[in-house]
Amino acid sequence: MAFEDNSCIIGTYFKIQDGKEEEFKGLCERLVEKTQRHTGCFHCSFSFNSDESYWHQVYRDAEAAIANLPNVGQVLQDMTEIADVVRLEMHAPQNELPKLSGFSELQPHYFTIEYGFRR
Repeated sequence: MAFEDNSCIIGTYFKIQDGKEEEFKGLCERLVEKTQRHTGCFHCSFSFNSDESYWHQVYRDAEAAIANLPNVGQVLQDMTEIADVVRLEMHAPQNELPKLSGFSELQPHYFTIEYGFRR
């Protein structure tokens, strides 16, 4: 069963500085509001476990993921002043992965999506 979808998933794990959890959550709210206006994003959410957070995004394709960066750039910069990026994951079909190379300075872990479906 081949995966015939170009959607890309980006997962970012954060470690929030002590006492900065509420400030971080405020930035999450701003980031979700900005991303919600981006038509190429199907899903954007933040999950929390104490001082850890996981940001999950699903985009139509790599171009849509890249196009959202200018939209959220300042908020992301503000987030990284109060939280460390512990891990960044890029999940995409083989044909989309090379297009995500612009994230390479962030040292992401790349995963090739091979099986699945999207409704």
